[in-house]
Amino acid sequence: MMFHSMELMNLKQLDEAENLRRKILHIMELSKGWDSLGTTAAAVQLSVTLVALGKLRESEELLQRCLAVRKKILSEDHIQVASILVHLARLSLLRIISDIKVNNDLCRSHLVRGKRLVNDAIRIAEKILNPSREDQKKPKNAFGIELERIAATGILLEALEIVGHLDSGRMAIQAWAPAVLFLCFIYTFGNYWIHHLFCLLLTKQCSL
Repeated sequence: MMFHSMELMNLKQLDEAENLRRKILHIMELSKGWDSLGTTAAAVQLSVTLVALGKLRESEELLQRCLAVRKKILSEDHIQVASILVHLARLSLLRIISDIKVNNDLCRSHLVRGKRLVNDAIRIAEKILNPSREDQKKPKNAFGIELERIAATGILLEALEIVGHLDSGRMAIQAWAPAVLFLCFIYTFGNYWIHHLFCLLLTKQCSL
């Protein structure tokens, strides 16, 4: 069922994907309860679909629940916790884009929250990539350590990308609110040169 839901997402059949992923999450809840990593994995997949459908608030609520469960089962500095933090930071960025026309103060709140979330994710990833002597002494499987380092590298790269977009969002909020709509284009397509030019334009706008 999970693979089928991924196919539906790839085919942009989002409503069908949402329905199927809700069913998967419901099955996981009945069989394993919420205090299960499998259930949180299903919830994260559903949250991704909800974001694609523009249902940001529900997606955020799901991710917050996943975050609490993973912190409880694993630890606050676990790589799977960092993964949820990155998802939530991306949501904060999308909330800035969606709320810019409504409330600038609310956008600033999203900005502050996004920065806190992404900084926490970066801290966890860097701790894994640069362990302390105490952490190095803990017995761990070599293959498991390597997998964790690969995951931490990916999360660190994602987090640093979000930091750049949040900085662009900050400049847009301060200088030229409608520009956040263009930030949405940049965030979607990830063109470095467009992003770089946009930042230069906003910096110039701020200095006027």
